[in-house]
Amino acid sequence: MPDAEMNFFAKPQRLVKINSRRRMNIWRSGKGSPTVVLAPGFMALTSDWSRVQPTLARATQVVSYDHAGQGFSDPAPLPRSPARKAADLKAMLAASGVEPPYVLVGLSMGSFEVRHFAHLYPEEVVGMVLVDPSFDDMAERLLKVTPSDQAWVESPVDHFKRCEGAAKAGDLRPGTEAYSACVFPPQPDLSDALNAVYHDMSKRASYWRALVSEFSTAARDRADGSLGDRPLIVLSAGAREPPSLPPEEIEAVGRLYAQAHEQLAALSTRGVRRVVADSKHAIQWDRPQAVIDAVMEVIAIAQGGLA
Repeated sequence: MPDAEMNFFAKPQRLVKINSRRRMNIWRSGKGSPTVVLAPGFMALTSDWSRVQPTLARATQVVSYDHAGQGFSDPAPLPRSPARKAADLKAMLAASGVEPPYVLVGLSMGSFEVRHFAHLYPEEVVGMVLVDPSFDDMAERLLKVTPSDQAWVESPVDHFKRCEGAAKAGDLRPGTEAYSACVFPPQPDLSDALNAVYHDMSKRASYWRALVSEFSTAARDRADGSLGDRPLIVLSAGAREPPSLPPEEIEAVGRLYAQAHEQLAALSTRGVRRVVADSKHAIQWDRPQAVIDAVMEVIAIAQGGLA
């Protein structure tokens, strides 16, 4: 992506005031109905949808956003549970004047909040796409099938807490161990301006505090219940890369994801799971057309039902 296009994400797209104390950053484009709502994954910003949203916006209205405390959205009270994030999404859509019906697209851990939203406001949701989604009891289920290396599941929260503490203490200075461990280094495929955004964000204690809470509360406030006959497509990464594990454990991780994603697809009587070949976890980057095609298919089915 050229620097000029990347720099679009180096500043707020639009800051929407959702209450007297907080604003959320929203990227709104296109026109039409139903509106496609792109929910970010863990540590993801609006820029993560840059290969998907412009194409979808040629067909209908699309919105994406930054979670509270991340990107350009203001920090929020804890916990940052899926239910709290679903409430933020509801407030943001209302404050932006983005009316239902919605097709919800949840990326990775963003799947939790879109499922909550559909559970809380079923009359507003006409379809859903889950992009290599996280699933209930994910950490516990992964730990059971990877006994040789428990740290790859458990260690992120400890790291986030250390970074939060270093940011509070003012220890995220160049040359320190904490700076090397916590502050995002420049990425060669990003513009200088966008690299600066990630650099500055990772020096904020509020950013790490939000990550600790999101990761720790991901399995709380479950959105149990059926999605009825609303169209649902679950996209699974076809080239998943778990950490260095024995071959039998890598196979077990693959089987677990397949089983969990089939269970998610079964939430709807019209739910299907599709494996996206040659894609790692970030399907929206590796195979954006697969995400676009799935969303357009759900829109077509939903429009048939709305007619």
